[in-house]
Amino acid sequence: MQARGLPMAYVVTVGNQAQTGLSEIGKTLLTNPKVTALGLYIEDIDDLAAMVALAETARALGKPIIALKTGQSEQAQQAALSHTASLTGNDAGATALFERLGIGCVTSLSAFV
Repeated sequence: MQARGLPMAYVVTVGNQAQTGLSEIGKTLLTNPKVTALGLYIEDIDDLAAMVALAETARALGKPIIALKTGQSEQAQQAALSHTASLTGNDAGATALFERLGIGCVTSLSAFV
């Protein structure tokens, strides 16, 4: 990514979120001055209240969040379930939630980066 002129401060994976969730890690990253925006590759939303708090923190700090929600097809939902035991949930519902929270939503990896 650096070679493409897209500097990244951190790349973090959360696995199945058994102990630490995506929203918690995202909130911590946002407080770092090196982080100017946050990209989330989401299989499922670990905790709705925590996702709302993450969006509020980003808004207060003036740092945008972009989300790529996986599981848009039946095949992708099955892959997520077998990989991390994540139920990807309803794509339309997630999109509506992101819109309400001011989180930008993209549908492809190329748009994400």
